[in-house]
Amino acid sequence: MIQPLRNIHRRMFYVIAVVTPTIFLVGLTQRDTQFVAASNAPSAITRGVEAWPSGLLATSIDQRTVTIHVLQPSRVADPLLYYASASVQSAELPANAVLLGSVHGGDRLPLPYKQGSLILYSLGHRAVVDQLAFEVKP
Repeated sequence: MIQPLRNIHRRMFYVIAVVTPTIFLVGLTQRDTQFVAASNAPSAITRGVEAWPSGLLATSIDQRTVTIHVLQPSRVADPLLYYASASVQSAELPANAVLLGSVHGGDRLPLPYKQGSLILYSLGHRAVVDQLAFEVKP
């Protein structure tokens, strides 16, 4: 009675030993790569909607707030929006960056200054994903 069950169990482990690494390798090859897109030229934003270089977000800025528009579903883990006085040249967040809030479509977040850079930061990857230099003109 036990021998047939042992044979089935052994065959199942042979199948699992081949299928599990195959699924893992296929998953690694199919995942998206993250990129850092830098925008050094400030965009003069008055009342229009400005698209980010990566195409993930668009923002509209008035005198005191920034409104986030999600253009396409993001695979960024835990996206946060930061403000910095200068543009970021690396994948690390600057020490003087100010957290504005988490990124959700249609959110209105406070804007502390009239010029600088908005930084999209992935908390899960601990890297800068995208940035948008801006200057608000009255």
